[in-house]
Amino acid sequence: TANDVKVSDEGGWHPAFSPDAEKVAFSGRRSGGTTSLYLMDALDGDRNTTAFKRLTDSSLAGQDIQPNWRPDGTKIVFASDKVTSGGTGGLDIAVMNADGTGREWLVTNTDPDQWPCYNPDGTKIVFSSNRDDDTPDVYIMNEDGGNVRQITDSAIFSRNRKRPIGIAWLAYVSGWPVLWAAAALYAVGAVVAWRDRGQA
Repeated sequence: TANDVKVSDEGGWHPAFSPDAEKVAFSGRRSGGTTSLYLMDALDGDRNTTAFKRLTDSSLAGQDIQPNWRPDGTKIVFASDKVTSGGTGGLDIAVMNADGTGREWLVTNTDPDQWPCYNPDGTKIVFSSNRDDDTPDVYIMNEDGGNVRQITDSAIFSRNRKRPIGIAWLAYVSGWPVLWAAAALYAVGAVVAWRDRGQA
C-alpha cells in the first residue's frame, strides 16, 4: 500500500521487533553467506549501515532462524541447525545477548526444536518440538534450558478417554505452532485451559 515502507534491500524473514520497537532482529542471507541473524534499525532498515549488524556466524553451514526477544531486550532466543560446540546439526534452541555475543545452546535434541518465545517476564521459554512423535507439540522450559516440560499432547486427538485440564502459557506469533486442541485457538500471551470434548 501507499503507507508500506521497504526496510530491507536484500531480503529477510522471521522479523522480530525489539521490546522498545527501535530495532528488528531477522533471518537473512547476505553476501553469499548462510542464513544468519541480523539486526537493523526499525525505521531505516538495512540502509542505516551504522545500526545494521550481523549477529551470528554466516560462514557456518546451516541456518539461524526465528529470533525472539527477551522482554527486557537483553537477549534473543532462536532456532539453529548450525553445528557449533554442543549443537546436533538438527534444529535446536539457542540464546545469545542482543549484541550477538554469548551464544549458548538451551535445548539440543535429534528431533526439530523451533519457534522459541519468551513469556512476559522472561523467566520461561515456550517452543515447538517433534520429539514425542511426528506431530509438533508445545514445550516450556526455564530460560536457562532447564525443566523442559511438554504442555500439549497431539495424541489426545486419537484417544477417547478423559484427560485432565491443562494450563499452558503460549507467547507466540505467526500462527505456528498451530494447536488444534479441542478446536481451541491458542492466543498470543494467553493462559489457555483445555480438555477433551465429549467427556464427562
